[in-house]
This record gives sequence, C-alpha cells and structure tokens, in this order.
Amino acid sequence: MKKLSILIAACALTACATWGQNLNEALDAMVNQPLSVAIAKLGNPSEDQNLGSEHVVKWNLVNPGARPCSITLEVDSFNVIKKYDYEGNADGCERYIKALKKH
Repeated sequence: MKKLSILIAACALTACATWGQNLNEALDAMVNQPLSVAIAKLGNPSEDQNLGSEHVVKWNLVNPGARPCSITLEVDSFNVIKKYDYEGNADGCERYIKALKKH
C-alpha cells in the first residue's frame, strides 16, 4: 500500500511539472512576438491596461470544478510581448496550453 501511495504521488508530481513546463515553453515562444500572435491563439483578452509605461494584457479563464487560470503578458510600445506570468493549474489552464501549442 505504501508503494502504491508513493507511485501515485510521483505521478501527480510529474503531471504538475509537465503541465507547468508545457505552459512555460508555450509562453516562452510568445516572447518577442507581436501581441496579435497571442490574441490569434488565445482570443480577445479579458483585460487590457496601460499602467504608466507598462501595457499589460490579461486572459482569465474560469472552468467549473477547476482552479481559475490567468495569463498576463506585458508588451512594449510596439505591442511586442516582453514578459509573461500565469496563475492556475493543469485543469484550469489546459485550454490555454492547447491553444498556445497550436501552430
């Protein structure tokens, strides 16, 4: 029974690492791309704010029964993506991961 618990825990940790890695890789590929590329993949953003010298664009996704997912992109004055951040988990961010991985 103890071995089974360890195996289940290891699988859960691997899945978490994999989804996070997938999302990081997909968002890394967005850096230095025009904002229009992200919009083409993710759809229209939920929020679009100019905060002083920063332009921040955010997508929020709420899936019933899953943790919400949000992706935030910071773009420069030419609408080129410079930084990103995200919050969520595999279930909440699955749709965004799939959308970003599409070519």
